[in-house]
Amino acid sequence: MGSTSLDTDARTVDVDSYLAEMNAISGRTGPQPLFPDSPFAFPMIRRHITTDLASVFAGAVGDTNPLWSDEAYGAASCWGTPIGMPLLEACLSEFSSVPPPPHPEWVVMSTGGLRRYYEPFRPGDVIRGEDTWHGFTEKAVPGQTGPMLLGMGERRFINQHGRVVMALLSRGACLPVPSGPGGEAGGPGLSAAPRRYAPEELAAIRADYERELSGAARRGAQPRYWEDVQVGEPVPGNLKGPYDLSDSVSFAGAVGLNLAFAVNHRELSRKVPGAPLDPRTGAPRHPVETHFDDQLAQARGFARPPAFGTQLESVQLHAVTNWMSDEGFVTEADVRLVRPLLMGEASAVTGKVAGKRREGGRCLADLRMIAKTLDGVPYARGRVVVDLPSRDGYSPAARGTEN
Repeated sequence: MGSTSLDTDARTVDVDSYLAEMNAISGRTGPQPLFPDSPFAFPMIRRHITTDLASVFAGAVGDTNPLWSDEAYGAASCWGTPIGMPLLEACLSEFSSVPPPPHPEWVVMSTGGLRRYYEPFRPGDVIRGEDTWHGFTEKAVPGQTGPMLLGMGERRFINQHGRVVMALLSRGACLPVPSGPGGEAGGPGLSAAPRRYAPEELAAIRADYERELSGAARRGAQPRYWEDVQVGEPVPGNLKGPYDLSDSVSFAGAVGLNLAFAVNHRELSRKVPGAPLDPRTGAPRHPVETHFDDQLAQARGFARPPAFGTQLESVQLHAVTNWMSDEGFVTEADVRLVRPLLMGEASAVTGKVAGKRREGGRCLADLRMIAKTLDGVPYARGRVVVDLPSRDGYSPAARGTEN
C-alpha cells in the first residue's frame, strides 16, 4: 500500500507513520488503562459490584428483570444471589483503552465489541482491569475523506479471587470528522430531521413497554430447556424509542459520564483542542455532549446526536436475556454496530436460533440478532451464544468457575 497522508485543518496527518507506531506496540499488556494520557483512556471508574449499581444500569437500558437487582428474588433463583446483567461491566469502564488518534480533530466511535463471560458478576465482587492492545487495521470507506482506522483493544475484568469474570474485545473506528451535517457518520438512509411517528407506531412501542413492565416479555423463572429449543425458531425482540434525551442522559449517568464544573474542566484539559466548541458561547464542551446536543453533533458530522454504542449493544442483549430465562447465561456476545442510531429514531430488535450444540458439557444455543430503525434501516447485528439448562439436570449456575 502506498503512503497515506491526509490534510486536516491545514496540518498533514501521516497515517502510515501513525499506523506503524501504534502497530509496533501491538500485544502490549498491562494494568488498565493502557494509554493513560489518551482522551480515550477509559480507566476503571468503579470497582465494586452492588445491586444498586445493577439497578441503575438496568434502568438505563429499560430492563426490569428482578434477577439483576432484587435481593430476595436473586436469593430464590438458581444462582442464589442477584447476578449482573450482560454489559454491567460498562458501569466499571465502558470501553478498553484506546491510544490518542493521529489528530485531535479525528473522532473515535465504537463499532461494537466481542464480549466473553466466564461467570456472572455478583454483589460484593471487587473488580480490577487488565488491558492488551491489538493494533489498528486500515479500511477505506466510500465517500469518506481519508481512511478509517479500526483499532482493537482487550480488557479483562478480574475479580477479587483472581478469576476473569469477562473479557471485552473493543472495536473502535478512528476517522476524520465527516464534512457537513449528516455526513458519512450519519450514514445513508438516515434523514436530517426526525420524522413524526403515526399513532399506531407509538402505540406498538408503548404496548411493548407494558409487556416489559408486567413481566410478560421475559421467560423469568420458567427455565428454557436446551432440548426444547428448535433451530430457526424466533427470538422475540423488543421495540424502543423514539430515542430521546432522557434515554441518552440516563445511560451517560449509569456509566459514569456525569462530570460537572471543575471535574469537567479537568477532563477537557486532556482533550483540548479536540473538544468541540459551543457555537453559541465559544466555550469548549466535553465530547460526550455530542450525544446530547444537536449543534455539537452536527459539528462532528452527525445529523443529530447519536445513541451511545454500548447502550445499543445492551438493547440486543435485553431481548436475549428476556428469551433465555433466569437459568440461562450469555457466554459470548459479538455485536457489530454498522450505523449510529440517531436521536428521534426508534429501534426494533428481532432474532432467531441459528444453531444448537453441546460443547464441553455445556448446552449452547447460537442466536443471530438484528436491530433496525422502525423504517427498516439496520444499525446493529449480533451473534450471541447462550448456555441453557438441560432436562438431564445440567444447569449453567452449577457449572462452577473454572476459567
